[in-house]
Amino acid sequence: MSLENRTAPRVVVDVRGVLKREIDPNFSDMMMSNLSLGGCFIKTSVPEPAGSVVMLRFSLPGSDVSASIKAVGKVCWVKEGGDGPLGMGVQFVSVDDADRSTLVQYISGLLSEDLFDD
Repeated sequence: MSLENRTAPRVVVDVRGVLKREIDPNFSDMMMSNLSLGGCFIKTSVPEPAGSVVMLRFSLPGSDVSASIKAVGKVCWVKEGGDGPLGMGVQFVSVDDADRSTLVQYISGLLSEDLFDD
């Protein structure tokens, strides 16, 4: 997936969470470095292959830790070298309505802060 195909604005974040791979019954720690309503970038030195399905669970900074976002995503692209962090671009394919609403509020809040910081 090229970066030009994005349909939603993204925000830079440091969001910790857990990720479950299709073939592994256990969750592993993850770190997101950007987030949008359409997906995220997960920093990892061992990315899943493009096309893999992953389950994500994370809490947004400043939110109630017990209120975690759950999403199912598909790995659309993998960054294995070059400049910047290694990792994978994940497109959300399933997020329930309440979690999507929380994401909208969080991302909108960060975007409006950026508008007033300039």
